[in-house]
Amino acid sequence: MKKKIIIIRYKNSGNIGSLKNSLFKNFSNLDSYSISVSNNPTKILKGDALILPGVGNASNIMKDLKKKKLDIAIKSFCNFKKPVLAICAGLQVMFEHSSEGDVRCLEILKGKVLKIKGNNFCKTPSYGWHPNSKKYSKDLKWLSCKEYFYFIHSYYIKTKFYIKLFYIYCNTKIPSLIMHKNIIGTQFHPELSGESGDKIIKYFLNKI
Repeated sequence: MKKKIIIIRYKNSGNIGSLKNSLFKNFSNLDSYSISVSNNPTKILKGDALILPGVGNASNIMKDLKKKKLDIAIKSFCNFKKPVLAICAGLQVMFEHSSEGDVRCLEILKGKVLKIKGNNFCKTPSYGWHPNSKKYSKDLKWLSCKEYFYFIHSYYIKTKFYIKLFYIYCNTKIPSLIMHKNIIGTQFHPELSGESGDKIIKYFLNKI
């Protein structure tokens, strides 16, 4: 039986096409998986793995999730201990609060989301390729000492927990890879990050 990967569709969610292409590219066996894009809570809960795509505004995302009762479905899915991949804005709404629209988020992870403080020498959004450093190297033997990933974001996660990779931008330490139990979260876009991004996608697929 094929493993069902569900990508959540919320209002204005983007990069779904690139994300699907990246998943197909990294399947070890095309006959082992199926991909669906859905905003139906019942269908989502029947999946074997869940992806919250990047691109979007935290306030708008949360309004849409609550309107369709997807917030309840996501929390329930996380409690099932099935693999979850949350990308960029999709990761940020997993935390307690976002200053992007001053909105209460899913509260699955501890922390808050703040706006990057830019200046004349450091512009926002953070855009393009950035090197990342390991925080807990023993947990990341499948990554090299330095990895470059593709970012585009104006807000960042402030937390003391879960951080596996980080990068420095505007003199701010920004968590870029977060892992907690069955949850894998990336501030960068793995689907746009070449070979380094493929490593994250493969790691997620191997958890299914």
